[in-house]
Amino acid sequence: DVTLTYPMTRSLPVLLVPLVCFLVGYGKPLSLTAVMGMVVIAIGCLLIPWRSAGVSLLENYLQPALLFVMLKVIATTANTINDSVGMGLLKSNFSPVDAALFYISMEYLFCLIFLFPYVLFSRHEKHTFQMIRRHSLRYPLIAGVIIPCCYTLLLLAMRYASNVSFVVALSQASILIGVLLGVFVLKEKASHFKIAGVVLIFVGLLLAAL
Repeated sequence: DVTLTYPMTRSLPVLLVPLVCFLVGYGKPLSLTAVMGMVVIAIGCLLIPWRSAGVSLLENYLQPALLFVMLKVIATTANTINDSVGMGLLKSNFSPVDAALFYISMEYLFCLIFLFPYVLFSRHEKHTFQMIRRHSLRYPLIAGVIIPCCYTLLLLAMRYASNVSFVVALSQASILIGVLLGVFVLKEKASHFKIAGVVLIFVGLLLAAL
């Protein structure tokens, strides 16, 4: 269920990134309103996967996917702060747009260098790649254009933000779109918890923006 894994992987970094930034003294201090907004966003994200009032906390979240969700959360937190520091190092030599384009070009170049041998020498990956090439190549090609464009905008936002925590919090607006796509395109159930979670995310976004 994409409305379980997606909100969890996006919500927890909203809390972890500002916590880490606070502990290491990175970025300007956050206002109480901003912190409240981030907490509300995280609560809304975690409320979305809740299936019913009679289901316990453990039954909702302790699923096989949880381990990978937590690994993704840790990686996202570290990667976000790393990207913000990297963009800061480039500000003296590049314009914001040039810095974002240079940074993302280097990032994807190294992804290619590390991942290409794995695809090349893994029998399973080669078989998967051949299947994708024959039947659904247009989807990864479209994603290959959209994702770098979106990430470039995220890097630009980091360049102008006083604290990278704001970028993480406000980018959670994509969860609203993700839930709507899950309900209307993938035909997932629109429970009261999902609706309440979406409302909380929207309120939290307003608080963080203010």
